[in-house]
Amino acid sequence: MSNTCCNLLVMQSMATSKPKMRLKLLIDRKDDRVIFAEAGKDFVDFLFYLFSLPIGTAVKVSGPQSMVGCMGDLYQSLKTLDKSYMQPNKSRTSALSPRSPICYVKGVVTYMVMDNLKVMPMSTISTITLLNNYNAKDIGALEEKIVYVGMNEGLDLLQASLECKGALTSVFLRN
Repeated sequence: MSNTCCNLLVMQSMATSKPKMRLKLLIDRKDDRVIFAEAGKDFVDFLFYLFSLPIGTAVKVSGPQSMVGCMGDLYQSLKTLDKSYMQPNKSRTSALSPRSPICYVKGVVTYMVMDNLKVMPMSTISTITLLNNYNAKDIGALEEKIVYVGMNEGLDLLQASLECKGALTSVFLRN
């Protein structure tokens, strides 16, 4: 399957009105944060797709007005620059909507996605180690929550990933 076809499949699954991606969050209610999400291939592919987006595409998708810093202004200036200032045989469209490759992961395992979007295969030992690293001694303070990721949540994750280290907490607990 070509990269373009794969990109289209990911974006089509995000664009449908019914969310396709299901996440199971493990939340530490004591600290009000997501420890990790249990995720399938579709969500991990989506995250890697976000990572592979050129910054111009990320600005375009999340909305130039919502960008922190100068990227939104840079995007708008390129968008409004008269074509007479562009190199011959070059267009704003290619600069504003660059194409990039996408990674696909294997679908035979479940993945752990940390709050900072670090991805690793899920295992019992990894889970215990992670809980120990977070000093999650009060198991009663842990809560499981199912969330669904559609286009809006996907865009929120993109935005949060550019602004903070706790993207899952930001999108699913602080909205």
